[in-house]
Amino acid sequence: MLGMIAAAASAVLIGWMIYEAHSSRVIEKTIVLDTLPQTFDGKKIFFVSDIHRRKISSMFNEALKQSDWIFIGGDLLERGVPKKRVQENIRMLRQFGSVYFVFGNNDYDMRKEELLSLLEQEQVVVLENRTVKETIGGHSIYFAGVDDLAEGTPNLNAACIPSKEECTILMVHNPDFVNHMDQSQLSKLSLILSGHTHGGQIRIGPFGIRQKGGWYNVSGVPLLISNGYGATHLPLRLCAKSQSHLIMLKAKSLH
Repeated sequence: MLGMIAAAASAVLIGWMIYEAHSSRVIEKTIVLDTLPQTFDGKKIFFVSDIHRRKISSMFNEALKQSDWIFIGGDLLERGVPKKRVQENIRMLRQFGSVYFVFGNNDYDMRKEELLSLLEQEQVVVLENRTVKETIGGHSIYFAGVDDLAEGTPNLNAACIPSKEECTILMVHNPDFVNHMDQSQLSKLSLILSGHTHGGQIRIGPFGIRQKGGWYNVSGVPLLISNGYGATHLPLRLCAKSQSHLIMLKAKSLH
């Protein structure tokens, strides 16, 4: 009898973990930034990382329609993912607006030149140690990104981050990159978006193999560590729900 109960409980748990790994939730968050120009107040970023083997769900459409920019925080793919699926995922996102991308460690499972060619073909802006400017009403903010910490050659100085008086949003795949930044570099940033950890993917209470997802504060700079959309190795999650994000930017001067 006890064996049957244990087997039933295990089946329920596995079913729940599969469900969590294949869910498509969007977490909405409003973030107030000291340096955000008033002309950008209310603008929204859709942020998704760690897609891996998954297909982008049409359940994201409503959030994507609201977004002004779409950020892919690395691990768009992994070994064995067909190029066609990668292209379909990009096109699914691209139909809703401008897409920005940074490399994750698993993106190097495809030849870099091949992936760069695909991204260029689909008009995705690659933030590889690079900063781009967005201007509205004569005022600007900056989107910056660096190469992957493990497989690439991240170089924040090469990205040419503007002064701390400007609003700069940095996208990195691995949040550990913040440990490689000095205070002068951090002081120039307004917001950092990252993924990579999957929130631990499978957590037992407070314990997980990687850092828990959520919002952190690094020397006064808000840092998002997303649980990510896909999973790696096994399509299972426990206490680290699959997620994407719709982030509304608000100017402090107006609030």
